[in-house]
Amino acid sequence: MRIGLITDIHYHRQIRYGNRHCPDSLAKLKAALLVFRDQKVSLIANLGDSIDCHGCDTADADSLADLQCVLATAPCPIVSVMGNHDLEGLDKRQFRQAFGMTERYPGEQIFKDCRLLLLDANFSASGQDTCGTNWDWRESFLLPSTLAWLARQLAESRQSLNLVLVHQNLHDRHAAGREDPHVICNAEAARQVMEDSGCQIIVLQGHNHAGGRQDLNGIVYLTLRAMCEGPGLANNAFAILDTESDGSAALIGFGRQTDETIRFPTC
Repeated sequence: MRIGLITDIHYHRQIRYGNRHCPDSLAKLKAALLVFRDQKVSLIANLGDSIDCHGCDTADADSLADLQCVLATAPCPIVSVMGNHDLEGLDKRQFRQAFGMTERYPGEQIFKDCRLLLLDANFSASGQDTCGTNWDWRESFLLPSTLAWLARQLAESRQSLNLVLVHQNLHDRHAAGREDPHVICNAEAARQVMEDSGCQIIVLQGHNHAGGRQDLNGIVYLTLRAMCEGPGLANNAFAILDTESDGSAALIGFGRQTDETIRFPTC
């Protein structure tokens, strides 16, 4: 299976801050979709933070319309997960409507050799939706019901590869010797579920714009680099994931995104 991957578009017609060149993301997205068409991907996975409100309470309607028009030209279906910036200006129902996601999260997409599991980590410790601008972006939790759902999905899976899609990160919070605020607060519980399943799993995530990879107890965690970082097409970042029937996979990076090869012990 060939899957196009994009994350952290952060599109807005006017906003620029730090190294986030939000207006440039529309042209970057168009370029990525052309590559996906040429390379005949069968699905596109959008890993969140598609829009940027930069502290505003509502999404800019014109910017959202721009983004929707470009996404509508995609050569294949798109599945999207919610990022913290998406939910500054949209609630979860509005997000699903804006990005064509008819089902609530968590959700699954099942193919012959590959199962996609879409998670929502935009909850507080008490289980409230973290929508609006009053939340600290570092407060990110998976619900207990989501963890139970994930365990059931993996127990039922007969696919050789399981792809877990989530915006915030699931790898080890302290892997770099310091606390990484991009990691979901109860990520350890999700990692335990995945490790206990015995399944071949790749976690695809965004949120940390620098990207990276962590291999931990048989699970591969791939953080894609953010599309919004840097001006112009020369600073684009997106990828294609080629999966094989034995569960192995190759990540082909474009622009600033690096290539990766994934092989599990049983492959």
